[in-house]
Amino acid sequence: MKMSDSFWRFLSRLAIFSKKLATIAALFATGWGAIEWAMHWRQDRQRDLVSQISTYGSFKELIVKSHCIELKVNAWMRDEWPKYDEPAKREELLKKYKTGADIYYSKEMENFREIHSYFEELGIVVNHKVVDFTAFFDAVTFPSNYEEETREFQKFIGDHWFGKHGIAGFTENMQKMSYQYAQGRIAAFAAAAEKAEQGTPERHRLEGEREYWTGYAKKLKVLVLD
Repeated sequence: MKMSDSFWRFLSRLAIFSKKLATIAALFATGWGAIEWAMHWRQDRQRDLVSQISTYGSFKELIVKSHCIELKVNAWMRDEWPKYDEPAKREELLKKYKTGADIYYSKEMENFREIHSYFEELGIVVNHKVVDFTAFFDAVTFPSNYEEETREFQKFIGDHWFGKHGIAGFTENMQKMSYQYAQGRIAAFAAAAEKAEQGTPERHRLEGEREYWTGYAKKLKVLVLD
């Protein structure tokens, strides 16, 4: 029995439709696969970023870097800080370089710049709780003497950043971190004093340390928190 022309045309159209349907299905499968891959990549990337910050290896590297900076702070305070520790010396520096920015980026400030930039970056990490502060407090001794003694010098650089005009918050992140350290030391000395026998020289020493860091924290609170 011979099939009609209309039936053949129907089969031809059905075959074409089937091919198009298969193509659409393949494209949909490919597209959905790409979406799934992108979702998994994003999740993996987020895990990698968290892991990069929170793994022991990265934390250890952060601690090692902090100890290296501590040594540089000691050397800078001993060898270079006496050149800038008085207002008249700072004015001479500004007269030489014209702006705080030029002072900061000068060759002679290379070591200071490394120290300052590191503590500002570290302050961001600590203040935004990227690392656990308690663990960091136990592992790294922040040189508060550096922050306190150079406070006016760093303010001088920030205040004259553009020469006659300055920038705000030049040391804000470091000072906020230093405030957290002071609070941690207050708590640590208070706890130690409670354990020491009353009336003993050790108890008196520990209470004196607590009072010192309480005063230190009050000064910083006025600068960066109030």
